Amino acid sequence: MSDDFNRHALINSLGVIRDHHPDLLAVGVEMARKVVSDKIRAQLSNQVAYGPFKGLRLSAQSVWSSSDSGSRLLGLYEQEVLNTLSLIAKPDRTFVNLGASDGYYGIGVLVAGLYGHSYCYESNETSRRLIEETAILNHASEKITVFGKAEKGFYNQIPSDRIDKITMLMDIEGGELDVIDKDFFKTLSSADIIVELHPWVTDFLPKISNIIIESQNTHDVFELTTGNRDLSYITEVQGFHDSYRWLLCSEGRPMQMSWLHFKPKSSV
Repeated sequence: MSDDFNRHALINSLGVIRDHHPDLLAVGVEMARKVVSDKIRAQLSNQVAYGPFKGLRLSAQSVWSSSDSGSRLLGLYEQEVLNTLSLIAKPDRTFVNLGASDGYYGIGVLVAGLYGHSYCYESNETSRRLIEETAILNHASEKITVFGKAEKGFYNQIPSDRIDKITMLMDIEGGELDVIDKDFFKTLSSADIIVELHPWVTDFLPKISNIIIESQNTHDVFELTTGNRDLSYITEVQGFHDSYRWLLCSEGRPMQMSWLHFKPKSSV
């Protein structure tokens, strides 16, 4: 009876919040995401257990939102990107990551054996330190190069013998719109390039439209968008309440996310 009473009291309290302080509901959801993510981190000792990056050890410290850690450790985070990187991977190719954060992608592709070397661009000094620490943790230091902020022409820092064998992931919160131009596509005509879209940034539509036009001589464009998630095979969450289990599929986005995959015409 007391459990029923507490449940009803909680529902009534949430109703008051919904009616008078609706913004607090989102805060509560994010708190719940963090709670369930922390539980997964403890269960898995901060090591990815599923997906292409299985075996990747993450640093105990992170600049990435801790609410996303459970999703990353279970291989659920940005599965569309993970699957695409896996499909087009070749060990003799080079991976370039703009907005590398703590090295989840840059080191993950190395641990998975998908690519032979990673170049990580990251403007945040703390993040660059974490990339280097995580590379040591995963015995990948010799296969990774870390740079600061990516400016126009950043790709000139990549050795000429690797520039023709590149897969690139760009996620710099809209900054990619300012570093991509005609010379970018001309130089990287044989590269697979995945760009995360941020429609809320200023002048997004005219800028992304211009980028697509600039790419049309060298690349075909395909859209990736967030799709289904399957939790049925993940044993660690089978005993979780439904609400907690499905929160692990949330990436805390302001809207459904999409990416553009610029695929070199010579490979189509």
